[in-house]
Amino acid sequence: MKKNLIIAAFAATALIACKNDDKTDDDLTDDNAMVTEMDMDEPADNTDMAKTDYTQPEVSKMQQDFAEAVEVKDGKANNVKGWMIYNNVNDDIKMLTSAKPDARMTSAQKLRTDFNELRNTLPEYLNVRRVRRAIDKIDARITNYEEDVLDTDVDEKRTKKNLEDINDAYINLSEQIAKAREQYIDNKEDAIEEYLEEINDIDKNMTYEERLRDAREEYNEEMKQK
Repeated sequence: MKKNLIIAAFAATALIACKNDDKTDDDLTDDNAMVTEMDMDEPADNTDMAKTDYTQPEVSKMQQDFAEAVEVKDGKANNVKGWMIYNNVNDDIKMLTSAKPDARMTSAQKLRTDFNELRNTLPEYLNVRRVRRAIDKIDARITNYEEDVLDTDVDEKRTKKNLEDINDAYINLSEQIAKAREQYIDNKEDAIEEYLEEINDIDKNMTYEERLRDAREEYNEEMKQK
C-alpha cells in the first residue's frame, strides 16, 4: 500500500514509456524548463504513514516517461515513440528535395499536410519554448518555398536553397527536442530529490498529508525553475 502511493504520485506525471537511458547525448544550452505538475489525491487512510520511508530506487523507476519516449543519437532526436508524424515529415522533406521539378508540387502539398498534423499533434511534454520555436522555423521555411513556387522569376538555385533551408530547420527541431529531453531529465532528478526529502522528513512533526503537500509543492517548483 505504501509503495503504491509513491508510484501513484509519480504516475500522474508519467508520459510515454520507451527505451533510452543515456542522458549525455546532447548539450543543454538554455534554461527552458519542461514543466510537469504533480497532482495527487490525498490518501483515504494514513495509518502509520509517518513511518513510511520512500527510497530513490522506488521513485527513479517512475522517471522514464519523456526520457525514454525520445530516442536520441548524435545530439538529435531520431525518433519519438507514439508520434510517427515526426518521422513522416522528415521523409516528406527528403522526398521533396529529391523530386524532379514537375513532381515537386505534389510532394510539397504532402509535406504541408503532414507538417500541419505535426504542429497540431505536438505531445504535451514537447510543448516547450525551444521546440515550439523550432517548429515555427520549419513553418516559415516551408512558407518561403510555397511562395517562391508561385513566382515564375524564381530560378532553380533559389528553389534548392529553400529546400536546404527546410531540411536545416528540421534538423534544428531534432536538436531542440534532444535538448528539451536533457533539460527534463535534469529537472526531474532534482524534483525527485526534493520530493523524497520532504516526504521522508518525519522530524517536522507534520502529518503525512502535510508532508505530501510540501513534497508536491517542492516537486512542481523544481520542475519549473530551470
